[in-house]
Amino acid sequence: MQLVGNKTELNLRLQKIWKQVQRCHFDALLVYSSPLKSYFVHYVSNYTLIGEGALVAITPDQEPVMWITEEWDMDRATRQKSVM
Repeated sequence: MQLVGNKTELNLRLQKIWKQVQRCHFDALLVYSSPLKSYFVHYVSNYTLIGEGALVAITPDQEPVMWITEEWDMDRATRQKSVM
C-alpha cells in the first residue's frame, strides 16, 4: 500500500470506499486501528497512529470524523488529518 499525503489521492480513496459501502446498504463506515494494524486509519485519514488506537467515521454527507486515544497527540493528529 502506498501511503501519501496528497489530498486528491485521499479523496479518491474515500470515494472508492464509499461506493463499496453503499453497495452493502450501510449508512456509515467505522474504521479502527490498533498499534498492531495501524494502517487502516492511515489509509482513510493520513493519520499515523502513535498510541493505543484511533477510529474514523465515514458518512456520505460530512467530512470523516476521527477519534484518537491520546489527548497529547491531538495537535499532530490535526496537522496530519488536515490534508483531507
